[in-house]
Amino acid sequence: MKQLTLGFSHKTDYSPDNFIPLQSNAQALMVLNAQAEEGMVFYGEKAVGKTHLLYLWANRVGADVVSAKKLPKELTAKNYAIDDLSEASPEVQEQLFHLFNRVKEQGGALAFASSVPTSMLTSFLPDLRSRLLTLHQVEVASPTTEEMRLLLAKESYDRQISISPQVVDYILNHCPRQPAYILALLEKLDLLSMSEKRKISISLVKQVIDEPI
Repeated sequence: MKQLTLGFSHKTDYSPDNFIPLQSNAQALMVLNAQAEEGMVFYGEKAVGKTHLLYLWANRVGADVVSAKKLPKELTAKNYAIDDLSEASPEVQEQLFHLFNRVKEQGGALAFASSVPTSMLTSFLPDLRSRLLTLHQVEVASPTTEEMRLLLAKESYDRQISISPQVVDYILNHCPRQPAYILALLEKLDLLSMSEKRKISISLVKQVIDEPI
């Protein structure tokens, strides 16, 4: 089935208060809480919450969050949380290698988010890959359908909004099963429902995820 994408502009809230613990991220959260200062690589499929975990780690150790898609030229902080590791170009890989060495020499820490485990980054710069392998490799599993259904039920109850089982099924079948995404979607549906005095229906969901607002 074709997956739809959100058409509205929304800045995802990656704060600790907005993190939803689930069975699928429990192992990653446990490692983060116990060994944050040692650094780690969060890996898993797209939209399973790796970036949110990366922000939790950054909040814990006081790190700057950047993307490996395009690193800043000046990287002078003590600790870094680096998203999109698996998309790093050869030039960025070289930059990360030197950053890794500098941060470790200065007693700092690094964490990364990747779509695949470090062992599968076979095209990476060997020296960088060997250093990444010294970090904890933490898998973030995909939330189950039941977990996302429970999340929708909890958030709907907290917001005192009514969503039918048919609408819940539509959301689960057409949207990424990522807690942060679902929270953003519910917020937009709630606001639009109140402003237009319409109940939250499948047609309203389609409007939100198909059309820019």
